[in-house]
Amino acid sequence: MRTNDSSTQVTLGLVASGGSLVDLGGTSYSEYLYCQAGRTGTLSAGVATWSQCVVTRSGSGWRLRATSTGLPTWTSSLPFTTSPVAPSSLAFGTASASYGYINLANVAAVPAVVGFPSGGVTETGVLTVVLTDRFGRTATGEYAVPVSAQGSQNVEGLSIDARSLADGAVTSTVKFVSAVGSQASSVVTGATLTKDTVPPFAPDISKLTVSNNLPAVADGLVGISGAVEASATVSAFGSEPSSSTIALSVAQADASGAFPSVSLGPNGETVASGTFGVSGVYVTASDAAGNRG
Repeated sequence: MRTNDSSTQVTLGLVASGGSLVDLGGTSYSEYLYCQAGRTGTLSAGVATWSQCVVTRSGSGWRLRATSTGLPTWTSSLPFTTSPVAPSSLAFGTASASYGYINLANVAAVPAVVGFPSGGVTETGVLTVVLTDRFGRTATGEYAVPVSAQGSQNVEGLSIDARSLADGAVTSTVKFVSAVGSQASSVVTGATLTKDTVPPFAPDISKLTVSNNLPAVADGLVGISGAVEASATVSAFGSEPSSSTIALSVAQADASGAFPSVSLGPNGETVASGTFGVSGVYVTASDAAGNRG
C-alpha cells in the first residue's frame, strides 16, 4: 500500500494469498473481502487507522478503499479477513411451498431452501446443512453455489439424506463457506422438522359394500370404514378401464383413528357398475406427514 500522508483516502490495495494487504504491485491475490451495505469496518497498520470501508470488485478479488483517521504507514502486513454474508433462513420444500415433515417419499433426499438477505448470495461457495435428531445423530448435505446463483435471495438444489435419523423432531442449521479463502459465515438455525416414516395401517376391507357386485380393488391400504392412524385422511377412488382414477370421496379419521363410512360417489351417490366409467373401487389412507400405504 502506498499513499500520500496528507490524503484522507487510502487505497489499501488487493488482498494477497494468505490474507495480507499488499501494494497494487504486490503478489497475486486469492482472498476475498466482503463488506455488507451499511457496515463500517476498521483496519489498523502501525499508527494509522482506517474506517468506512468501501469494497468494489477487481478481477477475481476485491479492492478496498477506506478513510484515514491517522498517519498512514507505507506498508501493511496485517491480515484482513471478513466472513461472507450469512444465510438469513433455512426451510424445506421449495421457495414457493415449504413443509414441515420428513416422510417416506422424501427421506432419502430432503430438499432445502436457503434464504439470503437483500442482495442475495454475493459469491460462490459451499452451503452446508446439518439435520440433528432427538438423540443427537446428524445428517449433512452440501451444495456448491454456482456463479449463476449470485444475487439470488433463495438458493435451491441442496438435499439431505435423512434415513439415518430417528423419527420425531429434527432440528436444522446452515452455514456458507466462501470458495476463496475458506471463510465461513455464522451458523444459522433453520426450521424444525418432524420425521414420520411409518405409514398408516389398513382399514378393514370387509366393511366395503358396493352395488351390482362392483369389485373392490385392493391397492395398498384398503377399506371403507373402521380405524386407521389418528387424524389420517381416508380417500375413496374409482378405477377406470384406462387405469386412471376418479376421486369419489374423502373422510377424516378422528383423534382415536375411527372414521365414518365413506360415500362412494360424487355428492354421496352409490357407485354402480359402469357409473362414471368406474370398473372398481379402492380406498387409501394417508397421514399428516403425507405417508400413504
